[in-house]
Amino acid sequence: AKRLREEFVFHVIPLVNVDGVVHGNSRCTLAGVDPNRVWHDPNPILHPVVFALKNHMRSLSQGMSTAYPAKGIEMFLDLHGHSAKFGCFFYGSNPSAHISNAVFPKLCSLISTDIDFEQCHWRCPKSHRKTARYVVYKQFGVKYAYTVECSFYGPVP
Repeated sequence: AKRLREEFVFHVIPLVNVDGVVHGNSRCTLAGVDPNRVWHDPNPILHPVVFALKNHMRSLSQGMSTAYPAKGIEMFLDLHGHSAKFGCFFYGSNPSAHISNAVFPKLCSLISTDIDFEQCHWRCPKSHRKTARYVVYKQFGVKYAYTVECSFYGPVP
């Protein structure tokens, strides 16, 4: 962990749909919008958190941040709770990606029994092309962009 902190800067955004969660929604904001489906073109009024986060990431990817002058984003992890499957697993953003895209999820599965590598997949159907992982991969060129899903119900039985 120390070596990683010496080499990389971590940007942790704890929650994107705070207003919705405060009122009992696990997916949608108070405006009734799933913030993970507006990453392609967030509206600053309707989707302010995604809009601001995307602008922050754009400045990082273009080296325009004065606080973090290094250019580029090496990896993007979008953490979610899953309401249908058991266990934890990764969704990638490019089905034709190099095998190196599977290395991080595989390593995670080797060091934690909570990660089920067999449930991981790299396809990104058209319906998911507005999600954070796909937009970050496509618009910012982040090769290692994933959604990490963890079950609300527990590990794989």
